[in-house]
Amino acid sequence: MDPQTSKPAGVEIELSDDIAKLMGVTAEHKNIQFDGLIPATQAGQCDAIISTLIDKPARREVLDFVDYANEGNVVIALTKSDLFVQDLTGLSGKKVVVQSGSQVEQDLVTANDKLKTEGKPPMQIVALPDNINAMQQLFAGLVDAYYAVPEQATYLNSQRPNSVKLASPTLGARPVGIATAKKDKDLHDAIQAAFDQLQANGQYNALLTKAGLQSLNIKQ
Repeated sequence: MDPQTSKPAGVEIELSDDIAKLMGVTAEHKNIQFDGLIPATQAGQCDAIISTLIDKPARREVLDFVDYANEGNVVIALTKSDLFVQDLTGLSGKKVVVQSGSQVEQDLVTANDKLKTEGKPPMQIVALPDNINAMQQLFAGLVDAYYAVPEQATYLNSQRPNSVKLASPTLGARPVGIATAKKDKDLHDAIQAAFDQLQANGQYNALLTKAGLQSLNIKQ
Protein backbone atom coordinates (compact mmCIF):
# COMPACT_ATOMS: atom_id res chain seq x y z
CA MET A 1 0.00 0.00 0.00
CA ASP A 2 1.49 3.33 -1.08
CA PRO A 3 1.71 5.48 2.09
CA GLN A 4 1.18 8.64 0.04
CA THR A 5 -2.06 7.52 -1.62
CA SER A 6 -3.19 4.59 0.60
CA LYS A 7 -3.75 2.65 -2.64
CA PRO A 8 -2.23 -0.69 -3.72
CA ALA A 9 1.11 -0.29 -5.51
CA GLY A 10 3.84 -2.47 -6.97
CA VAL A 11 4.71 -4.72 -9.88
CA GLU A 12 1.63 -6.93 -9.54
CA ILE A 13 -0.68 -3.93 -9.50
CA GLU A 14 0.94 -2.48 -12.63
CA LEU A 15 0.88 -5.87 -14.36
CA SER A 16 -2.79 -6.43 -13.62
CA ASP A 17 -3.62 -2.90 -14.82
CA ASP A 18 -1.74 -3.54 -18.09
CA ILE A 19 -3.54 -6.86 -18.61
CA ALA A 20 -6.94 -5.31 -17.88
CA LYS A 21 -6.26 -2.52 -20.38
CA LEU A 22 -5.51 -5.04 -23.12
CA MET A 23 -8.76 -6.83 -22.22
CA GLY A 24 -10.69 -3.57 -22.58
CA VAL A 25 -11.63 -3.35 -18.90
CA THR A 26 -10.45 -1.52 -15.79
CA ALA A 27 -8.96 -3.43 -12.86
CA GLU A 28 -10.45 -2.82 -9.42
CA HIS A 29 -8.08 -3.92 -6.66
CA LYS A 30 -9.32 -5.39 -3.39
CA ASN A 31 -6.99 -5.95 -0.45
CA ILE A 32 -7.93 -9.31 1.08
CA GLN A 33 -5.99 -11.27 3.71
CA PHE A 34 -3.90 -13.95 2.03
CA ASP A 35 -5.69 -16.94 3.55
CA GLY A 36 -9.03 -15.54 2.33
CA LEU A 37 -8.02 -15.09 -1.31
CA ILE A 38 -9.06 -18.49 -2.70
CA PRO A 39 -12.38 -18.62 -0.81
CA ALA A 40 -13.18 -15.08 -2.00
CA THR A 41 -12.54 -16.06 -5.60
CA GLN A 42 -14.59 -19.23 -5.33
CA ALA A 43 -17.46 -17.23 -3.79
CA GLY A 44 -17.40 -14.68 -6.62
CA GLN A 45 -16.26 -11.81 -4.37
CA CYS A 46 -13.39 -11.19 -6.79
CA ASP A 47 -12.62 -12.38 -10.30
CA ALA A 48 -8.92 -13.14 -10.06
CA ILE A 49 -6.02 -13.34 -7.61
CA ILE A 50 -2.69 -11.61 -8.21
CA SER A 51 -0.86 -11.82 -4.92
CA THR A 52 2.31 -13.89 -5.36
CA LEU A 53 0.17 -17.03 -5.24
CA ILE A 54 2.33 -20.09 -5.93
CA ASP A 55 1.06 -22.27 -8.76
CA LYS A 56 1.09 -25.76 -7.25
CA PRO A 57 -0.85 -28.97 -7.95
CA ALA A 58 -3.19 -28.74 -4.94
CA ARG A 59 -4.33 -25.26 -5.97
CA ARG A 60 -4.78 -26.31 -9.61
CA GLU A 61 -7.57 -28.60 -8.44
CA VAL A 62 -9.74 -25.52 -7.81
CA LEU A 63 -8.03 -22.72 -9.77
CA ASP A 64 -6.57 -22.02 -13.21
CA PHE A 65 -3.26 -20.12 -13.38
CA VAL A 66 -1.55 -17.74 -15.77
CA ASP A 67 2.05 -17.83 -14.51
CA TYR A 68 3.82 -14.46 -14.59
CA ALA A 69 6.97 -14.91 -12.46
CA ASN A 70 9.44 -17.40 -11.03
CA GLU A 71 9.30 -16.27 -7.44
CA GLY A 72 11.77 -17.16 -4.71
CA ASN A 73 11.84 -15.91 -1.15
CA VAL A 74 14.50 -14.19 0.92
CA VAL A 75 15.31 -13.43 4.52
CA ILE A 76 15.12 -9.65 5.01
CA ALA A 77 16.87 -7.94 7.92
CA LEU A 78 17.62 -4.39 8.97
CA THR A 79 20.75 -3.05 7.28
CA LYS A 80 22.46 -2.61 10.64
CA SER A 81 21.98 -6.32 11.45
CA ASP A 82 24.87 -8.75 10.98
CA LEU A 83 22.43 -11.56 10.14
CA PHE A 84 23.05 -13.61 6.99
CA VAL A 85 22.04 -17.24 6.46
CA GLN A 86 22.47 -19.71 3.61
CA ASP A 87 19.16 -21.45 4.32
CA LEU A 88 16.26 -21.26 6.76
CA THR A 89 17.87 -23.55 9.33
CA GLY A 90 20.39 -20.74 9.85
CA LEU A 91 17.58 -18.88 11.63
CA SER A 92 17.75 -21.29 14.57
CA GLY A 93 16.76 -19.44 17.74
CA LYS A 94 15.75 -16.29 15.84
CA LYS A 95 12.39 -14.52 15.82
CA VAL A 96 11.02 -14.34 12.27
CA VAL A 97 7.89 -12.58 11.00
CA VAL A 98 5.94 -13.89 8.00
CA GLN A 99 2.58 -13.44 6.31
CA SER A 100 0.09 -15.96 7.68
CA GLY A 101 -1.58 -18.54 5.48
CA SER A 102 1.17 -18.37 2.86
CA GLN A 103 3.64 -20.89 1.47
CA VAL A 104 6.47 -18.92 3.07
CA GLU A 105 4.94 -19.59 6.49
CA GLN A 106 4.87 -23.30 5.70
CA ASP A 107 8.53 -23.12 4.61
CA LEU A 108 9.44 -21.81 8.06
CA VAL A 109 7.40 -24.54 9.77
CA THR A 110 9.21 -27.18 7.69
CA ALA A 111 12.59 -25.68 8.59
CA ASN A 112 11.59 -25.74 12.27
CA ASP A 113 10.74 -29.43 12.01
CA LYS A 114 14.25 -30.06 10.67
CA LEU A 115 15.83 -27.99 13.46
CA LYS A 116 13.94 -29.97 16.09
CA THR A 117 15.05 -33.24 14.51
CA GLU A 118 18.65 -32.03 14.67
CA GLY A 119 18.24 -31.00 18.31
CA LYS A 120 18.72 -27.31 17.56
CA PRO A 121 16.59 -24.43 18.91
CA PRO A 122 13.67 -23.70 16.55
CA MET A 123 12.97 -20.22 15.33
CA GLN A 124 10.03 -18.32 16.80
CA ILE A 125 7.56 -17.75 13.95
CA VAL A 126 5.38 -14.63 14.15
CA ALA A 127 2.61 -15.06 11.54
CA LEU A 128 0.66 -11.87 10.78
CA PRO A 129 -2.26 -11.36 8.35
CA ASP A 130 -0.62 -8.76 6.12
CA ASN A 131 2.78 -7.49 4.99
CA ILE A 132 2.30 -3.99 6.43
CA ASN A 133 2.17 -5.32 9.99
CA ALA A 134 5.09 -7.63 9.25
CA MET A 135 7.22 -4.70 8.06
CA GLN A 136 6.32 -2.69 11.14
CA GLN A 137 7.50 -5.55 13.37
CA LEU A 138 10.86 -5.55 11.60
CA PHE A 139 11.37 -1.79 11.79
CA ALA A 140 10.36 -1.73 15.46
CA GLY A 141 13.04 -4.31 16.24
CA LEU A 142 10.49 -6.80 17.56
CA VAL A 143 11.79 -9.55 15.25
CA ASP A 144 15.19 -10.49 13.88
CA ALA A 145 14.06 -11.05 10.31
CA TYR A 146 11.19 -10.94 7.84
CA TYR A 147 10.76 -13.84 5.39
CA ALA A 148 9.11 -12.68 2.19
CA VAL A 149 9.58 -12.10 -1.53
CA PRO A 150 12.50 -9.94 -2.75
CA GLU A 151 10.12 -7.21 -3.94
CA GLN A 152 9.34 -6.42 -0.31
CA ALA A 153 12.97 -5.45 0.30
CA THR A 154 13.01 -3.36 -2.88
CA TYR A 155 9.83 -1.58 -1.81
CA LEU A 156 11.03 -0.99 1.77
CA ASN A 157 14.26 0.59 0.53
CA SER A 158 12.29 2.78 -1.87
CA GLN A 159 10.34 4.13 1.11
CA ARG A 160 13.22 4.18 3.59
CA PRO A 161 16.51 4.22 1.65
CA ASN A 162 19.08 1.63 2.77
CA SER A 163 16.90 0.52 5.67
CA VAL A 164 16.93 -3.22 4.94
CA LYS A 165 19.15 -5.81 3.28
CA LEU A 166 18.79 -9.29 1.85
CA ALA A 167 20.03 -11.64 4.56
CA SER A 168 20.00 -14.82 2.47
CA PRO A 169 20.27 -15.99 -1.12
CA THR A 170 16.98 -16.44 -2.98
CA LEU A 171 15.40 -19.64 -1.67
CA GLY A 172 12.89 -22.07 -3.20
CA ALA A 173 12.02 -20.41 -6.53
CA ARG A 174 8.55 -21.50 -7.75
CA PRO A 175 6.11 -20.22 -10.39
CA VAL A 176 3.45 -17.77 -9.27
CA GLY A 177 0.41 -16.86 -11.30
CA ILE A 178 -2.84 -14.97 -11.73
CA ALA A 179 -5.49 -17.39 -10.49
CA THR A 180 -9.12 -17.68 -11.53
CA ALA A 181 -11.91 -20.07 -10.53
CA LYS A 182 -12.31 -23.18 -12.68
CA LYS A 183 -15.79 -22.02 -13.74
CA ASP A 184 -14.32 -18.87 -15.31
CA LYS A 185 -12.36 -20.49 -18.15
CA ASP A 186 -13.16 -17.64 -20.58
CA LEU A 187 -11.66 -15.15 -18.13
CA HIS A 188 -8.55 -17.31 -17.71
CA ASP A 189 -8.14 -17.54 -21.48
CA ALA A 190 -8.53 -13.76 -21.86
CA ILE A 191 -5.92 -13.08 -19.16
CA GLN A 192 -3.54 -15.58 -20.76
CA ALA A 193 -3.95 -13.94 -24.17
CA ALA A 194 -3.32 -10.48 -22.72
CA PHE A 195 -0.26 -11.65 -20.81
CA ASP A 196 1.14 -13.31 -23.94
CA GLN A 197 0.70 -9.98 -25.73
CA LEU A 198 2.57 -8.14 -22.95
CA GLN A 199 5.46 -10.56 -23.34
CA ALA A 200 5.47 -10.22 -27.12
CA ASN A 201 5.42 -6.41 -27.16
CA GLY A 202 8.12 -5.99 -24.50
CA GLN A 203 5.94 -4.39 -21.80
CA TYR A 204 6.40 -7.33 -19.45
CA ASN A 205 10.21 -7.21 -19.64
CA ALA A 206 10.15 -3.43 -19.27
CA LEU A 207 8.02 -3.66 -16.13
CA LEU A 208 10.38 -6.14 -14.44
CA THR A 209 13.44 -4.19 -15.53
CA LYS A 210 12.05 -0.94 -14.11
CA ALA A 211 11.57 -2.67 -10.75
CA GLY A 212 14.99 -4.37 -10.86
CA LEU A 213 13.32 -7.79 -10.83
CA GLN A 214 14.55 -9.29 -14.09
CA SER A 215 15.39 -12.54 -12.26
CA LEU A 216 11.66 -13.24 -11.90
CA ASN A 217 11.14 -13.39 -15.66
CA ILE A 218 8.93 -16.18 -17.03
CA LYS A 219 10.16 -17.01 -20.53
CA GLN A 220 7.70 -17.43 -23.40
